[in-house]
Amino acid sequence: MRWGAALALLAGLVSASAAPGPVPLILRDDARGRDVPVWLDQASACTAASPCPVVLLSPGWGIPATAYRFLVEALVQAGYAVVAVQDQMPTDAPMPNTGDLRRDRTPFWQRGATTLRFVHAALLSRRPGLDAQRVVLLGHSHGGDVSATLAAERPAWVTGLVTLDHRRVPLPAAGEGLRVLSLRGSDFPADPGVLPTAPVTGSCVLPLAAARHDDMHDGGPADLRARLQRATVEFLLKGRCEP
Repeated sequence: MRWGAALALLAGLVSASAAPGPVPLILRDDARGRDVPVWLDQASACTAASPCPVVLLSPGWGIPATAYRFLVEALVQAGYAVVAVQDQMPTDAPMPNTGDLRRDRTPFWQRGATTLRFVHAALLSRRPGLDAQRVVLLGHSHGGDVSATLAAERPAWVTGLVTLDHRRVPLPAAGEGLRVLSLRGSDFPADPGVLPTAPVTGSCVLPLAAARHDDMHDGGPADLRARLQRATVEFLLKGRCEP
């Protein structure tokens, strides 16, 4: 998706604060002089007395954070609150597409991980109804690399990692309170060393047949969206590794 269309959708949703559905918020990161748009979805059952676990959702590069409603709605129904985080902005420098991609894109992934830490401190830790100590990181493509970068740092509040066909950052080892699910597309391989070569307890790498990398959002086929919903919810709620 081109940035022009992404920005138009982003601006429209931010201005529609009275519309039903996700609650749009702008969080000001004074330390970096950066505004962070987020969208919060939570059920009425998420209260200070009974806070819900949280999913921090990071989109693929050039895709609005709001383009994963199929997953957000399934996760809210499953008992999670979801915060979709727009770290990428049209004014940011373009991400390199040639050269040593792992080296040259690392600052972009680290910036995204810093943004997720900021959202945790500025929103999750201060809002009743959100359990800031039970957080799942979920990301598509670039957002998956961002999520894996932060999960590898082992914040105590990160209890799960779900990636949708991320390709560059090695999955952190499961264990010590961290569960890991990576749903794999069928058209591009991950870089060497990104995925474990042997089964790991608490970790699930699930190849999906006929699943295009660029289709893992609301614009993808209904069958693929249903498979991603089912696999994600079954893993988070029941620990199952099933397509």
